[in-house]
Amino acid sequence: MMSDESADKGRKPSESALVDETCSRFDMAWRTGQQPRIEDFLPAESSDKTEATQHSLLVHLVGIDLEWRWRMADAARQQTVDMP
Repeated sequence: MMSDESADKGRKPSESALVDETCSRFDMAWRTGQQPRIEDFLPAESSDKTEATQHSLLVHLVGIDLEWRWRMADAARQQTVDMP
């Protein structure tokens, strides 16, 4: 699997800002109790964003998604353990 650093290579500063902003919105959706769909945060195929930017965004969104799903699973397991 490619590291975040290698996924970020080839991006322009404006594209880095796009990835950061999109990831922040995705993370905020999780924080507010939603379960956002990754595909809803990816640019349309006809977008003028570079392939490197699209790849980097996907890698970051998958990482955020996995982190939140692990947190939710851990919380659910903890509730099961705490039940009398």
